[in-house]
Amino acid sequence: MTLRQRGALGAIVALYLALALAYGLVTPLWEAPDEPHHYAYALQLAQGGGLPRLDPVAPGPWRQEGGQPPLYYALLARVIGRVPGQSPEALYTPNPHVDLGRVPADGNIHLAIHGADEAWPYRGVALGVHLARLVSALLGVATVLGAHRLGRVLAPDAPALALGAAALTAFNPMFLFISGAVNNDTLTIALATQAVALLVMLLQREACWGHWLLAGALLGLAALAKMSALALLAPYALVAAAAVVRHGWRQAGRAALGLLPLLAIAGWWYGRNLRLYGELSGLGPFLDIIGRRHPVPTLAQLWGEREGFARSYLGLFGWMNLPAPGWAYALLGGLLGLGWLLAPWALWQRARGGARCDGWAWALMALWPLALLAALLRWTLLTPATQGRLLFPALGCLSLWAALGVQGLLPRRWGAWALGLAVAAFVAVSAALPWVTLAPAYRAPKALQAEALPAAAQRLQADLGGGVRLLAVEPPVGPAAPGQTLKVTLYWQAAAALERDYSIYLHLVGQDGRIVAQRDRYPVQGLLPTSRWLPGAIYRDVWALPLPETLHTPEELQLLVGLYEAGTGARPGEGVMVAALEAPARLAGGVPNPMRVRLEGGIALVGYAVEPTAARPGETLTLTLYWLAEQDQAPRILAPRILAPRRGGNLSVFCQVLAAGGRMAAQHDGWPQEGERPTGTWRRGELIVDRHALTVHADAPEGVWPLLVGLYDGEGRRRTVLGAQGQAVSQEVVLTPIRILAAPEP
Repeated sequence: MTLRQRGALGAIVALYLALALAYGLVTPLWEAPDEPHHYAYALQLAQGGGLPRLDPVAPGPWRQEGGQPPLYYALLARVIGRVPGQSPEALYTPNPHVDLGRVPADGNIHLAIHGADEAWPYRGVALGVHLARLVSALLGVATVLGAHRLGRVLAPDAPALALGAAALTAFNPMFLFISGAVNNDTLTIALATQAVALLVMLLQREACWGHWLLAGALLGLAALAKMSALALLAPYALVAAAAVVRHGWRQAGRAALGLLPLLAIAGWWYGRNLRLYGELSGLGPFLDIIGRRHPVPTLAQLWGEREGFARSYLGLFGWMNLPAPGWAYALLGGLLGLGWLLAPWALWQRARGGARCDGWAWALMALWPLALLAALLRWTLLTPATQGRLLFPALGCLSLWAALGVQGLLPRRWGAWALGLAVAAFVAVSAALPWVTLAPAYRAPKALQAEALPAAAQRLQADLGGGVRLLAVEPPVGPAAPGQTLKVTLYWQAAAALERDYSIYLHLVGQDGRIVAQRDRYPVQGLLPTSRWLPGAIYRDVWALPLPETLHTPEELQLLVGLYEAGTGARPGEGVMVAALEAPARLAGGVPNPMRVRLEGGIALVGYAVEPTAARPGETLTLTLYWLAEQDQAPRILAPRILAPRRGGNLSVFCQVLAAGGRMAAQHDGWPQEGERPTGTWRRGELIVDRHALTVHADAPEGVWPLLVGLYDGEGRRRTVLGAQGQAVSQEVVLTPIRILAAPEP
């Protein structure tokens, strides 16, 4: 490397560190994926508690992360162990209504309630977390240097390519966010990147036994940081095969010898899993804690999750619930996509121009991301984890491919300029996002003066109990429609200092007292619990209440607001009606309540009607469903209606009013139109009108319960309900709620 190249690499590393630390400082404690669980694990080791054990009944503060290999946490323990005033059992005050893994329209994205104990100068837990975040940021330096090393080894004649790979790695906003958080991925990414760089180097020479032992040691350390790093065995095997082809069978023995450090370093951990959980991976109790995926999607349905996958590769912050602006995804995603698309052509151009292009090495560069993707696909079939950031152990490879393609946009003389412009875009976006996205999302709005209440706000002066007043409201405008989001602004005031943190409910109530839509959270976008209100101050609180696509019409609706205590459900006073709305009847082509809810197999529910919406035990609900065949439904086996349907045959419809605890309040199952129109006879474009009578069970409990419908085959397997992009959502369609009234007096 020339002095100029060293200076450029140093500038990249320095700017990376500055930005990673900025992301860590701007992000409040615990507002990164699983951060409190990772930190609790490290604190357990630091305080001499030993390795945690996975226990689905009593998972502990580390929850599922207690099943992760310990290397990262042991490293953190050395750093945070001397910080006093820490307890893994009481790290933070939780937000009981946080929206995890989804992007709400009205905030409420924070896991924890944040206070002055997190402010500078840091003490106790806050100091420990920021020190741990510093360790993560420093580990990211190894990743950036590893990406640069890959470029130097693969294209020694193109120093700009190596610098571009390092920069695209360093200034990926999601990588910066994770590098500024407590997360074992940071160590895994660093070790995997360095391991792949070493494996590429082994392809350039006849490796001695020492090289193979070093590679095995890196694989062992990576496997002791995270189990997914075992996918490195795929590129290791490729390099071993190439070594045998090029240098003879003696290399096979050396490659096998190189696996001994892997076993020596990480084998004990997987042996411990086998002893404790009866399996090497420990995935059974891990999944029992984190939650298994249901329904299990097909690969085609996973493709429907591609948008979230791509976003989380570039920057989906918080707990996967804080997106970057759309322009950031368009710009950075466009540059990466263009680079990856052009990379094979650019590589061919390099080879044609006489540059050294080792086919085995570039094959390894493709194999490693693909092996990691295969492992990720398997993992996300087990639990919801369709996150592009989980490909970051291959981030150096992917950045190098993108840099190669972008540089190939223009002739060699100008290619470096094209790559430089792409890097500048990444730097600009990653430097802006902490201030335009992260900081505003966690900043509570300031109190208002009385004269600041807008003239359009309706004055209420309602006392909701507990010393809380609802001064005014800006209600939603116009009729309510399915799929619409109602925007409501509330203005609060505390009559005196409040000791309790009240939750707020926003209920849209239809006929018979049925709650057809609701949202519960802490006030002021969830950022300012009532115990932190200043007496007499006025707080503006914006709400977004999404209405279900299956909203039943016509309905006369009331919007109610009230308070309760999240722990007990106790209400300090009565709620107040803040708006009266109408949901007018909807009809499209003779179909009431038109919608389009798709199920796998080319069937859609396009409308329904139910009468009545309240019933007593012994009374009957009449439900009419409108099915649309989006493709021919001819089964492989047409079974007579008197026989049980078989897999590949006709489908049955289930209709259920499901009470608490899975208790059935009313039910009807059967082939469509009482068996007169089995699904096997449906043809593309055909509309099927299907009526069902549901008699309320004699022992049905009182209450408001959801009405569920769906399809299942002859073996009882339900058809999956699909989202707008074809992703698996559920195995039933939730229609309007039904009120079950008390049984009549005998």
